[in-house]
Amino acid sequence: MGRSATRAVFGYARRLGARAAALAAALVLAVVLALLLAGGERRPDQGGVHFLAGSTPAFDRYTRSLDAGYGEFLRRHFWRMVVYSPYFDNKTAWYPSAWVYRDAYAIYPGSTVAAEHPQWVLKDAAGRPLYIP
Repeated sequence: MGRSATRAVFGYARRLGARAAALAAALVLAVVLALLLAGGERRPDQGGVHFLAGSTPAFDRYTRSLDAGYGEFLRRHFWRMVVYSPYFDNKTAWYPSAWVYRDAYAIYPGSTVAAEHPQWVLKDAAGRPLYIP
């Protein structure tokens, strides 16, 4: 784009900017007034921030002790945690909101899952099982 065309685009945007800003402000005001006048019910968690934490091995130093007080801290401050079994199995009593990670990415050759459910294993056109190396 040439220099004069660039100036023309920016000049138009500047003139449009004041109108667009006024229109946006009017729209925001209309929405706020509509919400206030509607008398809608406010939920207790409305506007709250939900934290999702992942419990990597670095997090083990905090969860290793099974301290119920720390479980209370987690329940208050973390909406959810992604945890790993079997390490976290005995900690669900004091932090029941955990999401347990399940390796659904792959079925490994020779695993009991592959033996019990061969129909779950993806196969190529010749019917040979496909595995990720």
